[in-house]
Amino acid sequence: MKIVLAAGAVIGGSKLLAAVKAKNVTDEMNINLVNPRIHKIDANPLTGGIEIRTQVQLQNPTKGKLAITQPFVQILHKGSSIVSSSVQNKQYTVQPLSELTLDTISMKIGWMKLIELITSAEYGVPKEYSLLNKVTWFIANYKTVLAKMKLDMKYSTYANGLFYTKTEKIASE
Repeated sequence: MKIVLAAGAVIGGSKLLAAVKAKNVTDEMNINLVNPRIHKIDANPLTGGIEIRTQVQLQNPTKGKLAITQPFVQILHKGSSIVSSSVQNKQYTVQPLSELTLDTISMKIGWMKLIELITSAEYGVPKEYSLLNKVTWFIANYKTVLAKMKLDMKYSTYANGLFYTKTEKIASE
């Protein structure tokens, strides 16, 4: 009986030590959005919109491996999600004392959603404009409007089994 209890204590202790080590690596990791930006503006009023792109860089400054899932990225306006990346069940391993840059993540905010967001007086779009005129107006004034909109990009992932999330501003130029 004492052997079973001792074995249980050793196994439990080693699992606790592994969990502490995983948390320490996770606490030290850096996940950065690399150049979140407006990539393209498609003027087609029906299928167009603004394409926003970013890359995610994973940095592991520790001597332990970092296991991370594909980040789920959302674009927020006033704290509410307006578009998001697809959820993917991909796993990455960042070796000790190294970094990894993931593929570009691209999301498109359609004109209908943008027009819905900017029709308030705070953005200056004339209310009497038709949809086509609103799209044209937005394209001509997008830098000013986006700066006022203060879009954020939020990402969530699991690193060494622990949930991690961070929000950053999107540059409008």
